[in-house]
Amino acid sequence: MTALPAASKRPPLRGASAGPFPLITLVVVIAIGLSAFLAATYLETFGDGGGEPRTNDANAFSRSAIGHRAFAAALRKLGVPVQVSRFGSVAKAGGGSLLLLIEPGLGEITKDLLDNLDSVPQALLVLPKWDGATDRKKPIWIERMDLLPQSVPEEILQQVLPGAEIIRKEAPLTQEVTRFGGAIKLDHPQTFAADNVAAVILDPSGGILLGAVQHGGHKLWILSDPDLLSNSGIDEAENGLVAISIVDSLLPKGGAVIIDETLHGFEQRPNLMRTLLHPPFVTVLIATIIAMLVLVWAGVTRFGAPLAEPDGLAAGKLTLVRSAAKLLRFGTSAGSLLLSYRRLVVADVMSELHGPNGLDEAAQAAWLDRAAAHRGLDARLRPLLDRMSAQGESGRIDATRALRFAHELYRWKQEIVHGTVIAARGRRRAGGNVIADGAQGRR
Repeated sequence: MTALPAASKRPPLRGASAGPFPLITLVVVIAIGLSAFLAATYLETFGDGGGEPRTNDANAFSRSAIGHRAFAAALRKLGVPVQVSRFGSVAKAGGGSLLLLIEPGLGEITKDLLDNLDSVPQALLVLPKWDGATDRKKPIWIERMDLLPQSVPEEILQQVLPGAEIIRKEAPLTQEVTRFGGAIKLDHPQTFAADNVAAVILDPSGGILLGAVQHGGHKLWILSDPDLLSNSGIDEAENGLVAISIVDSLLPKGGAVIIDETLHGFEQRPNLMRTLLHPPFVTVLIATIIAMLVLVWAGVTRFGAPLAEPDGLAAGKLTLVRSAAKLLRFGTSAGSLLLSYRRLVVADVMSELHGPNGLDEAAQAAWLDRAAAHRGLDARLRPLLDRMSAQGESGRIDATRALRFAHELYRWKQEIVHGTVIAARGRRRAGGNVIADGAQGRR
């Protein structure tokens, strides 16, 4: 008796190996690589300002006193299309919109933007005025407001109006602006003086608060004092009403207000991953991820060590008998298979013995039984066929009975064709002799 080999114990993860590396090392390397990939994807998507910046400077994101967030919100509340632009502002405003450059700082970004204003039909430049000191207790607010040096707004103004000058006064300015339907109030009012400028709003001393410069088909409007629209100044007198009326009068029909924020350092270049994470593209991303997961799931069984080749069928009668037994065991109808085998055996014997053609099964059985009697054989087909038919009509032929009947048909065929009988082990034949299984007795 051959002992079966004991099942090999699965090696621990630390001791297992995959190729030239221990398996635990391979798992750690894959985990580190996957973590690095996810971190890089996150930083690429959100690391360059994917969310709204936290700031207290003079910009449209700021909630501080010198910010412009309330002005942008008021425009939206009144149904004016507003876009806070962080990339390609000039191109966005080139299709008939109003570009707002509110309190730009000194630097190359502002210079390049002002140099490209010729491609914008309408633009409003609001000069800077205040600087804020951060509140340590609440960093999104400012602790105090300080006037910028007069040279800062003047240098920006001279980039579009060479020779222009900034004018500041200590006394507050309160005046009615009938053209835009309200009264304004400004602390430390800031105006300017320049040649070749069409003044729209003047203070009592002749300083220009709002002026326009025409360059061919392009018009640049200049607002000297940002307190008309800053968070702290928009609610003074009717500053907010005047500021919104100015924007409404300058806005081309069907256009939008483009508030540029690249000049404050908030440029955000187009990012495909960020775009895919916002509607309606996020649905496409989810569908793609699901499709990839299904693809990986379908192909995951293809990885790993190759499957062992199945053993081929061994040659010999034993394999044939076992295969036939399996067919009978799993077949849907053992009786139908037995009937086909019965017809095949009878037809084969008739051919071997050169029997007459055109006989039905009953006539074939009668002719074969006469041939067996003529040869002095004990084998008879008719009783065997009758028993098979009776069992079949009663529905009692299962796989086991079908195998027995098939074996009897095979023994009958061997005896009538070759004069050979295969007797079961331990069974006695005529004459009292016992023949072992598989032994052949010849008559």
